Amino acid sequence: MTVYERVIGIDVSSKKLDISDSKGKLVVVIDNTVEAISSKLVKKIGASESTLVVCESSGGWENLMVDLLHEAKVNVAVINPRQTHYYAKAHGYLEKTDAIDARVIRLFGEQVEVHLAKPR
Repeated sequence: MTVYERVIGIDVSSKKLDISDSKGKLVVVIDNTVEAISSKLVKKIGASESTLVVCESSGGWENLMVDLLHEAKVNVAVINPRQTHYYAKAHGYLEKTDAIDARVIRLFGEQVEVHLAKPR
């Protein structure tokens, strides 16, 4: 299993991205737009082999972010929401908010081996 120094969990919706950063350096919520993702996420992460961004597949709403991260050479894993749902239940996360989801996705990425998404 590859161990990453920094794992970023992102809960994706049509209008916004809720972010949980293991280093605590990123803004917590940004718009799901090219401008916001480029300036507030991609530029602040930078290309690094030691960083992993994890998100759930969300009906295509994640594609813009994943494409921009791939262009910047950032490791990205897109996971099945069912996996994080079961992971959250198993760890006692019974409440459901976007911020909690982002944190659970980050913890999942830190503790479970994930497969990197391939560029489209």
